[in-house]
Order: sequence, then C-alpha cells, then structure tokens
Amino acid sequence: MTTEEFQDSLRFRFRSWYPDIEIRQDKIRNIVCQRERFREILKSTGRPGIDELLEYLDRCGFYYRPSSAVSHHNYPGGLLEHSLGVYGKMQQSSLQDSYDESIKIVGLLHDVCKCDMFYFAGWKIRKHSRIGHGSRSVRIIKKFGIRLSPEEYRAIRYHMRDIDRHTEALAAALVKADRKDSAEDCARFRKND
Repeated sequence: MTTEEFQDSLRFRFRSWYPDIEIRQDKIRNIVCQRERFREILKSTGRPGIDELLEYLDRCGFYYRPSSAVSHHNYPGGLLEHSLGVYGKMQQSSLQDSYDESIKIVGLLHDVCKCDMFYFAGWKIRKHSRIGHGSRSVRIIKKFGIRLSPEEYRAIRYHMRDIDRHTEALAAALVKADRKDSAEDCARFRKND
C-alpha cells in the first residue's frame, strides 16, 4: 500500500473517530510519519519475509489499532506508537551494540498480533481474542518466513512474564522497555485528566 493509499484509508476511518477536522488531520500526519519510520527500521534488517509481513500489517490495520482495550495506548494509532516506543527504549539500553537487529525485531514486533485483537465499537474498544499475545505474535512473524533466533523467539513469546524470570538479556530488556513505555503512557493520561 502506498503512502497516499494509506492516508486515504486513514481519512475514511478517522472521519467517525475524530469529528474535528484539525485534530483528525494532525493524527493522520502523525500516524503516516510513524508508519514510514516503522517500515524503514524493519526493512533495514534485511530479513526475508519482512516485505510480506509489512503488507499484512497494512491489510490488518496494525498502524491505526489501539494497543489495549482499557490501559496503555488505548486510542487509534496506539499500537504503532507503543511499538516504536518500546523499540526506542530498547535502543537506549546497553544491548544496542551487540543486539541491534534483534532489538528492531523484538521491539517493533512483540505485540504484532494485536493488529486483529481489538476493534472499535463507537468509542469503546473491544477485545475479541483470548489467546496469549506473545505466542500469537511469534506465529504471525513465522507465518511470513521470518526466522527468529532462539533468544528473539523467547523474548517475544514470554514478554508478559515477570522480569525476574528472564535470564536472557534481550528478553529482560524487552520486558523492561515494554513496561516503561506502557507506564509512561498511562501516567500521561492520568496527568491530563
């Protein structure tokens, strides 16, 4: 999907979510820029299957979906914003030099299955899947032939576990970044209330 086609798709979807045209245009611009950044980072890994996965993410609505139904990033575009936030926090870790490609993969794709987990019913967000999202994300990634190292697999698969249970650096860094990004978003909204 081209950037122009993607923008048209967002304009159509956001018409009902954001009746104020100025807010709507600002949200669309933000999501389009974030989508381009997300795609560039993943393509830079050079892994086979990334292009097919990116096409799937366009089709399933990854870029405009919420990240959760009731807690962090629970607004249109929240899943994309959260994925980039986790990646950014992992980049700042001491692992950056030795795990650059793995940080891109696990930071951006740890919640990839949420692209079809939530839907909007008016302004209420409904969850329609009960399967654990770590294992679903791994399945989606593998479906497109993207090979994960054993450490990447475990980091994504078990990222909802307690941080004390992770003995591998990549998995611990993902859990820490995921929780920090989620907590910052929740705090931002509590502050605005």
